[in-house]
Amino acid sequence: MDKSVLALDALKRKQSIESQRLSDTAEAMASRAISKTTIAASTAIIRLVIPNKGRGQIAEPAADLRDIRQDHQLQTAIANDLRIARAQAELLIGDALTLGYRSQVEGTYLPGGKLTLTITDQDRADLAGYPILGETAAEHAAAIADQLRRDINRALGMPLTGQADATKIPAALGAVVDAHAKRVSGGVTEAYYAGTQAGVIAAGAALVGA
Repeated sequence: MDKSVLALDALKRKQSIESQRLSDTAEAMASRAISKTTIAASTAIIRLVIPNKGRGQIAEPAADLRDIRQDHQLQTAIANDLRIARAQAELLIGDALTLGYRSQVEGTYLPGGKLTLTITDQDRADLAGYPILGETAAEHAAAIADQLRRDINRALGMPLTGQADATKIPAALGAVVDAHAKRVSGGVTEAYYAGTQAGVIAAGAALVGA
Protein backbone atom coordinates (compact mmCIF):
# COMPACT_ATOMS: atom_id res chain seq x y z
CA MET A 1 0.00 0.00 0.00
CA ASP A 2 1.19 3.54 -0.79
CA LYS A 3 2.98 5.21 2.14
CA SER A 4 0.85 8.33 1.81
CA VAL A 5 -2.31 6.24 2.18
CA LEU A 6 -0.90 4.52 5.27
CA ALA A 7 0.09 7.88 6.70
CA LEU A 8 -3.42 9.25 6.09
CA ASP A 9 -5.04 6.24 7.75
CA ALA A 10 -2.74 6.62 10.76
CA LEU A 11 -3.56 10.34 10.97
CA LYS A 12 -7.30 9.68 10.91
CA ARG A 13 -6.99 7.07 13.68
CA LYS A 14 -4.91 9.45 15.75
CA GLN A 15 -7.40 12.28 15.26
CA SER A 16 -10.33 10.06 16.19
CA ILE A 17 -8.64 9.01 19.44
CA GLU A 18 -7.53 12.55 20.26
CA SER A 19 -10.96 13.99 19.52
CA GLN A 20 -12.65 11.44 21.80
CA ARG A 21 -10.16 12.18 24.59
CA LEU A 22 -10.78 15.92 24.33
CA SER A 23 -14.54 15.39 24.25
CA ASP A 24 -14.51 13.16 27.34
CA THR A 25 -12.26 15.57 29.24
CA ALA A 26 -14.46 18.54 28.35
CA GLU A 27 -17.61 16.74 29.47
CA ALA A 28 -16.02 15.81 32.80
CA MET A 29 -14.86 19.37 33.42
CA ALA A 30 -18.16 20.97 32.39
CA SER A 31 -20.14 18.59 34.61
CA ARG A 32 -19.14 20.80 37.55
CA ALA A 33 -20.59 23.96 36.00
CA ILE A 34 -23.22 24.43 38.72
CA SER A 35 -21.49 24.85 42.05
CA LYS A 36 -22.48 23.44 45.42
CA THR A 37 -22.96 27.06 46.52
CA THR A 38 -25.69 27.58 43.93
CA ILE A 39 -27.42 24.31 44.77
CA ALA A 40 -27.33 25.09 48.51
CA ALA A 41 -28.59 28.65 48.00
CA SER A 42 -31.42 27.58 45.70
CA THR A 43 -32.48 24.80 48.05
CA ALA A 44 -32.51 27.20 51.00
CA ILE A 45 -34.61 29.73 49.08
CA ILE A 46 -37.22 27.14 48.09
CA ARG A 47 -37.53 26.12 51.72
CA LEU A 48 -38.59 29.69 52.56
CA VAL A 49 -41.81 29.14 50.67
CA ILE A 50 -44.52 28.54 53.23
CA PRO A 51 -47.02 25.78 52.38
CA ASN A 52 -50.56 27.04 52.05
CA LYS A 53 -52.64 25.43 54.80
CA GLY A 54 -50.71 22.19 54.60
CA ARG A 55 -51.60 21.52 50.99
CA GLY A 56 -48.03 22.06 49.80
CA GLN A 57 -48.98 24.98 47.60
CA ILE A 58 -46.68 27.94 47.19
CA ALA A 59 -47.62 30.86 49.40
CA GLU A 60 -49.06 34.15 48.20
CA PRO A 61 -48.66 37.01 47.57
CA ALA A 62 -46.72 37.07 44.31
CA ALA A 63 -44.45 39.82 45.67
CA ASP A 64 -42.97 37.35 48.16
CA LEU A 65 -42.17 34.95 45.33
CA ARG A 66 -40.51 37.73 43.35
CA ASP A 67 -38.28 38.52 46.33
CA ILE A 68 -37.37 34.86 46.65
CA ARG A 69 -36.47 34.56 42.97
CA GLN A 70 -34.32 37.69 43.18
CA ASP A 71 -32.44 36.66 46.32
CA HIS A 72 -29.01 38.31 46.14
CA GLN A 73 -27.00 35.33 47.37
CA LEU A 74 -28.64 33.00 44.87
CA GLN A 75 -28.27 35.40 41.93
CA THR A 76 -24.62 36.06 42.81
CA ALA A 77 -23.89 32.32 42.93
CA ILE A 78 -25.60 31.75 39.57
CA ALA A 79 -23.79 34.69 37.94
CA ASN A 80 -20.44 33.38 39.15
CA ASP A 81 -21.20 29.89 37.82
CA LEU A 82 -22.18 31.30 34.43
CA ARG A 83 -19.05 33.45 34.20
CA ILE A 84 -16.80 30.48 34.94
CA ALA A 85 -18.77 28.16 32.62
CA ARG A 86 -18.44 30.57 29.70
CA ALA A 87 -14.70 31.07 30.24
CA GLN A 88 -14.15 27.33 30.61
CA ALA A 89 -16.13 26.51 27.46
CA GLU A 90 -14.24 29.12 25.45
CA LEU A 91 -10.89 27.77 26.65
CA LEU A 92 -11.80 24.14 25.93
CA ILE A 93 -13.20 24.94 22.49
CA GLY A 94 -10.26 27.18 21.60
CA ASP A 95 -7.74 24.55 22.68
CA ALA A 96 -9.54 21.87 20.66
CA LEU A 97 -9.45 24.11 17.59
CA THR A 98 -5.69 24.57 17.96
CA LEU A 99 -5.04 20.89 18.64
CA GLY A 100 -7.05 19.85 15.58
CA TYR A 101 -5.06 22.29 13.47
CA ARG A 102 -1.76 21.03 14.89
CA SER A 103 -2.65 17.36 14.42
CA GLN A 104 -3.49 17.90 10.76
CA VAL A 105 -0.40 19.94 9.97
CA GLU A 106 1.97 17.64 11.83
CA GLY A 107 0.38 14.61 10.17
CA THR A 108 0.90 15.91 6.63
CA TYR A 109 3.77 14.35 4.71
CA LEU A 110 5.94 15.72 1.93
CA PRO A 111 7.56 13.27 -0.49
CA GLY A 112 10.77 13.66 1.53
CA GLY A 113 9.20 13.33 4.99
CA LYS A 114 6.89 14.99 7.50
CA LEU A 115 5.80 18.58 7.01
CA THR A 116 7.00 21.02 9.66
CA LEU A 117 4.92 24.13 10.20
CA THR A 118 5.30 26.36 13.25
CA ILE A 119 2.12 27.77 14.75
CA THR A 120 2.70 31.50 15.15
CA ASP A 121 0.81 34.05 17.25
CA GLN A 122 -0.84 35.21 14.03
CA ASP A 123 -1.93 31.63 13.30
CA ARG A 124 -3.53 31.46 16.75
CA ALA A 125 -5.28 34.78 16.20
CA ASP A 126 -6.59 33.56 12.84
CA LEU A 127 -7.75 30.29 14.39
CA ALA A 128 -9.69 32.18 17.08
CA GLY A 129 -11.87 33.53 14.29
CA TYR A 130 -12.15 30.26 12.35
CA PRO A 131 -15.83 29.24 12.07
CA ILE A 132 -17.22 26.42 14.21
CA LEU A 133 -20.70 25.74 12.88
CA GLY A 134 -20.72 29.34 11.69
CA GLU A 135 -19.51 30.84 14.98
CA THR A 136 -16.14 31.77 16.45
CA ALA A 137 -14.94 29.92 19.55
CA ALA A 138 -15.99 32.87 21.73
CA GLU A 139 -19.45 33.06 20.13
CA HIS A 140 -19.97 29.32 20.43
CA ALA A 141 -18.99 29.38 24.12
CA ALA A 142 -21.28 32.36 24.75
CA ALA A 143 -24.22 30.53 23.15
CA ILE A 144 -23.58 27.47 25.32
CA ALA A 145 -23.38 29.60 28.47
CA ASP A 146 -26.57 31.46 27.53
CA GLN A 147 -28.40 28.14 27.15
CA LEU A 148 -27.11 27.14 30.59
CA ARG A 149 -28.50 30.37 32.04
CA ARG A 150 -31.94 29.73 30.53
CA ASP A 151 -31.94 26.13 31.76
CA ILE A 152 -31.00 27.17 35.30
CA ASN A 153 -33.77 29.77 35.36
CA ARG A 154 -36.23 27.19 34.09
CA ALA A 155 -35.16 24.63 36.70
CA LEU A 156 -35.52 27.17 39.49
CA GLY A 157 -38.71 28.71 38.15
CA MET A 158 -41.48 28.51 40.71
CA PRO A 159 -45.12 28.68 39.66
CA LEU A 160 -47.58 30.55 41.88
CA THR A 161 -49.27 27.26 42.68
CA GLY A 162 -47.97 23.76 42.97
CA GLN A 163 -45.50 21.85 45.09
CA ALA A 164 -42.59 23.72 46.66
CA ASP A 165 -40.29 20.76 47.22
CA ALA A 166 -36.72 21.83 47.98
CA THR A 167 -35.44 18.24 47.69
CA LYS A 168 -36.12 18.31 43.93
CA ILE A 169 -33.68 21.17 43.28
CA PRO A 170 -30.39 19.21 43.26
CA ALA A 171 -31.83 16.67 40.81
CA ALA A 172 -33.26 19.41 38.57
CA LEU A 173 -29.96 21.28 38.46
CA GLY A 174 -28.11 17.99 37.97
CA ALA A 175 -30.10 17.39 34.78
CA VAL A 176 -29.31 20.94 33.65
CA VAL A 177 -25.58 20.52 34.16
CA ASP A 178 -25.56 17.12 32.42
CA ALA A 179 -27.11 18.72 29.35
CA HIS A 180 -24.59 21.58 29.55
CA ALA A 181 -21.66 19.16 29.78
CA LYS A 182 -22.83 17.37 26.64
CA ARG A 183 -23.14 20.69 24.78
CA VAL A 184 -19.58 21.65 25.76
CA SER A 185 -18.35 18.20 24.75
CA GLY A 186 -20.09 18.52 21.39
CA GLY A 187 -18.65 21.99 20.90
CA VAL A 188 -15.16 20.67 21.57
CA THR A 189 -15.60 17.89 19.00
CA GLU A 190 -16.86 20.35 16.38
CA ALA A 191 -13.96 22.70 17.17
CA TYR A 192 -11.39 19.93 16.86
CA TYR A 193 -12.54 18.95 13.39
CA ALA A 194 -12.88 22.60 12.37
CA GLY A 195 -9.22 22.88 13.38
CA THR A 196 -8.29 19.95 11.17
CA GLN A 197 -10.02 21.69 8.24
CA ALA A 198 -7.98 24.81 8.93
CA GLY A 199 -4.91 22.56 9.06
CA VAL A 200 -5.70 21.11 5.65
CA ILE A 201 -5.76 24.64 4.21
CA ALA A 202 -2.49 25.57 5.91
CA ALA A 203 -0.79 22.32 4.89
CA GLY A 204 -1.98 22.76 1.32
CA ALA A 205 -0.51 26.25 1.17
CA ALA A 206 2.78 24.92 2.57
CA LEU A 207 2.91 22.09 0.05
CA VAL A 208 2.31 24.47 -2.84
CA GLY A 209 5.14 26.65 -1.64
CA ALA A 210 7.50 23.74 -0.95
